[in-house]
Amino acid sequence: MIRWSVIAALVGVLGTWVGMGRLDGRESRHPPEVFWLLGMTAVFPAWLIAILGLLGRMSGGRFPEMFVAVWWILSSAAAIAGVILTDATIRRLRETGQPYPPARYWLIGVGAFLPAWCLALLGLLWT
Repeated sequence: MIRWSVIAALVGVLGTWVGMGRLDGRESRHPPEVFWLLGMTAVFPAWLIAILGLLGRMSGGRFPEMFVAVWWILSSAAAIAGVILTDATIRRLRETGQPYPPARYWLIGVGAFLPAWCLALLGLLWT
């Protein structure tokens, strides 16, 4: 599961980076939320693979189910908190009125799921 999750992250980051460049190169201006969502989709599939791998280890693993559940809960909470915090960051940047490059919004989107993905990977490594 870890290998597939890392592959999904690499493909997602590279793919969305290319997509961001194509969206940015067009004449029409997109709102910052488009690039933020694009960044979140870079890591989300990798996080989903890792979190499902943790669920698979809850039954019949070498550790008690509660130990695996703690990693699952921590990762899920980090995902929710990441989305909420990065949404607030996007709103705050938008309120300043300054034009920021789309790559900044994309990176903020990537950062939404990055801690949750790392926690899920740690959980997979330790269980």
